[in-house]
Amino acid sequence: IEQLLKEAPIRVYRKILLAENRVDLMAEACEKDPSELLLYFSALKCSPIAERATELYEDWILDTADRAFNRSEYAAVCQKLKKFSEDSPIAAQVLAQELREKFPRRPAFQDELKKAGFSLNQANSEVLIKKIYENYQQITQSGEQLTNNKGSFERLLRLKCKCFSPLTFCSFSKTRTNNEMEKSL
Repeated sequence: IEQLLKEAPIRVYRKILLAENRVDLMAEACEKDPSELLLYFSALKCSPIAERATELYEDWILDTADRAFNRSEYAAVCQKLKKFSEDSPIAAQVLAQELREKFPRRPAFQDELKKAGFSLNQANSEVLIKKIYENYQQITQSGEQLTNNKGSFERLLRLKCKCFSPLTFCSFSKTRTNNEMEKSL
């Protein structure tokens, strides 16, 4: 059956993988060609390999952004980011902030991020941190494995986003205990 599946036309192959929920083969396809994430990410985000799928998607967007040098390429990156946000809105916002900080001297890219709905200011950045932290709390309390939201929380901590007030960021320092973080919210 595996051999027949691999010999099937690509359209049929994709439909079978989705219908049969073959996350192992979907992940393999995404490792080979990250553009397959556009099709398979919704299924992969609910699987045991959700964290790896999210990392692949983020890396693919970052790689694409690194190679982008004009407005149409920036718009294409933002479309991928927007598609990513449909399934992982928190991770997408954090990634958008990372792109903002990585490419501050590309005003056309900054503009395309705003057009795509990824403008982050002080007011909604604190709301974003709270959402990420709430998801982080749920994950750690239930004892689940890492998910894309916990990864987003840790990525956000690494970013040390400039748009966050020092007080807000210090409130979420890794050195603080969960109780201290809850009090700061």
